[in-house]
Amino acid sequence: METGSIQPVDYVPDIVVLSKDEKIVLLVEVKSKKSQDWQNIEKSILPIKHYLQNRRNNSPYNLANEPFILFVDLDKMIIWKWNIDKFSEPLIYLKTDDVLSNYDQEFSKLSNNNRISAFYLETLVEAWLRDLAHHWKSEKPPEWHKLQAICLLQLIEEGTTHSQVNLNDNALR
Repeated sequence: METGSIQPVDYVPDIVVLSKDEKIVLLVEVKSKKSQDWQNIEKSILPIKHYLQNRRNNSPYNLANEPFILFVDLDKMIIWKWNIDKFSEPLIYLKTDDVLSNYDQEFSKLSNNNRISAFYLETLVEAWLRDLAHHWKSEKPPEWHKLQAICLLQLIEEGTTHSQVNLNDNALR
């Protein structure tokens, strides 16, 4: 019986952040609802876990040695680090409103009324990440010091963001 080769898992993250040397340093999953329990959060980041566990060395994208993972919903942002074959314990918990209200003053009101689309939430998260990378809006973007403390800020600085990229495709290059 002949066995076929195992194909890498297709994965399209909401946002990918590349360092200035074009390595994937952050994979972002955005949900435009409030995740009520830990099981829903784990289910949301499961595709990232499958991608990282089944990633082939011949992938067209260079991955940092220990990339970070960011989960965002209307209430919270959680950051983990990928350690060889598993997620670390959560490194940071942030309040989404505290971060994203800097980019839309109506964010709090809109999110409390569940009036934020997935696309718009993703756009605001990407605006924050670009601000961290290039300081286009503020010298010290919201929560920059917490990202600096876990060495994520240093990886993001001068980097780029990309939305909805198939990591097993050549679309990013």
